[in-house]
Order: sequence, then C-alpha cells, then structure tokens
Amino acid sequence: MGTGGIDVDRGRDEATIRARAARQDLGGLEDVMLTLDRTMQIMQESLTSLRSAGLLDVDIAVTGDTVLLGAGSQLDSIALVTFVTEMEDRLNRETGQELYLILTDLHDFNPETAKLSADTLARYVVKLAQS
Repeated sequence: MGTGGIDVDRGRDEATIRARAARQDLGGLEDVMLTLDRTMQIMQESLTSLRSAGLLDVDIAVTGDTVLLGAGSQLDSIALVTFVTEMEDRLNRETGQELYLILTDLHDFNPETAKLSADTLARYVVKLAQS
C-alpha cells in the first residue's frame, strides 16, 4: 500500500495488464518505446520502493545528476543490488522484454567518470530497450 491509501502495486499491475493488452491488440509485434522521462520515473518508483522496504534511510528525488554508484551515492551495496533488480523487474514488466542491466556495459557506456548518474543509467536503459 503506497502513501495516501493508494495501492501502488495494484496500480502498477493494472498498468502492466493494460500495456500487455494493447500489445496483444496489435499482434504483439509493436515496439514498446521507453523514453528517458519514463525511465527516470521507473528509477524513482524503484528508489521509493527501497525506501518503503527500509533499505534507504532517506527519500531520494531522482534528477539527472543523482549519483547511483560512486562517491556521493546514497545507496550502499545491498541497496544498489536491490535497486538494479527492482529496475530490471519493472523494466521487464513495462516493455514486455527481458532486459538486464550489466554494470560493465554501463561503465563502457560512460567511461569518462567513475560515478553512475541517473541520466547515464536512463540513456543506457533506453538504448538497451531499443536493441
């Protein structure tokens, strides 16, 4: 149950059902376009879920500059692994594809920095969903 008495999981499940039904109406052949904005929303939903589960001590408002990995990150190692798993689950439901976030690929995607920002992850996810 989310804040304000809203059942977040139920709403997400209903959205997934509607998205799958729409794909089936088109023969399941259309591409699900994942935008940068939607990817940032999925990150926010995942971090909110981690906070609700007690894996984060603070609320994190996702912006492009939010550090997810590296100096300045609010995620410890367990929270990071859980975040990646949560993101994969949500992305798989959202797109109907099996998408996996591979940290070594992320580094190759942004080799100039030792930090992983939300913007970098979002761009990687969108590219991954299109391939």
